[in-house]
Amino acid sequence: MLPDRPGFITYVGPSMYPTLRALDLLNYRPYDARRGIRRGDVVLFRPPGEDRIVIHRVVAVTPRGICTHGDNNLSGDPYLLTGDAVLGRVYSAQRGRRKVTVHGGAVGECQGSVFRFRRRAVHLLGVVLRWPRGLLTGRSPVQIPFLRVVAFRRTGGTELHLFLAGRPIGHLPAGEKRWRIRWPFGLFVNEEALPRLISDKDQGIRP
Repeated sequence: MLPDRPGFITYVGPSMYPTLRALDLLNYRPYDARRGIRRGDVVLFRPPGEDRIVIHRVVAVTPRGICTHGDNNLSGDPYLLTGDAVLGRVYSAQRGRRKVTVHGGAVGECQGSVFRFRRRAVHLLGVVLRWPRGLLTGRSPVQIPFLRVVAFRRTGGTELHLFLAGRPIGHLPAGEKRWRIRWPFGLFVNEEALPRLISDKDQGIRP
């Protein structure tokens, strides 16, 4: 990268998804006197005390410094930037044969807010689902007594079946390592906590 000149840089990492994707070729330009740094801009900068380059979105411009945040990150960057730490603004991304405009300003701020809200919503959903997952795997103080694993003898070996309140919701075929859980029960059942029978021989079961 040459200072004060437009250029290209390859993006890596997940922190700006879906605005940017790994191996996007980014077209950036340094700021000039006609347009200053604005909220919503996607910028290249060097974090304080570091030599690496980070590409994140500006979420605030204050007298104390510039705040940045990755569109796919749960929290903002833990530092404030000075103007001379910002190397330039990203204007577009070449993704294969497709050229994608990277919006800044008000449009970029709106897009970034939507992506960050979506990321937090997905994280919150994962947190909420941890409690019912614990109920169905015995890891919670409150357990559901209607979850049962039953072994059936087949010609090819022993097959495990998972029942919830008498209803079959999954099975582990003989000789396989991965349970097959019906949707949507797979969202709540922790497969790693379920028993496995690789083969009758491995479990010491005689015909």
